[in-house]
Amino acid sequence: MHQDKYFKGQTGDTPFHRCQVSDFERVQCGDTGIDGAGCEAINCCFDQAQCFYAKEVTVQCLRDGQFVVVVASETTVPRLSLDSVSLLEGGDVAPCRPVGTTPAFVIFQFPVSACGTTMREEGGYVVYENELSSSYEVASGPLGSITRDSVHE
Repeated sequence: MHQDKYFKGQTGDTPFHRCQVSDFERVQCGDTGIDGAGCEAINCCFDQAQCFYAKEVTVQCLRDGQFVVVVASETTVPRLSLDSVSLLEGGDVAPCRPVGTTPAFVIFQFPVSACGTTMREEGGYVVYENELSSSYEVASGPLGSITRDSVHE
């Protein structure tokens, strides 16, 4: 999986505070007792007391050959409907279905060889890719409609 600049706020022009997650919406990231440097090393946020997932798509590759993918509802504008987010292959079958959900996040954990994950070598690195999808949404307002693509890579 790769994360690129298709996600809200990842361009240099728009200030995006990926770590501004309400206390009641936070999902713990990393082991209990992790410090700030360790938390940031795994792409999470730290507030002097807690390591938690940011308002984006976070992908972690664990040493036991598992992926953890955490998707925030605020990853896109308009917000994602989290109950419609799924891996493109495997859908609602274990191990490809979510292992946890909150009003702000959906969490997947699955083997790197499952759920349609592909692998290739590129420049001396092994690259794993998978795709998520969600229902197509349209937000209508006084100045028109906002749409988004339904597939995230």
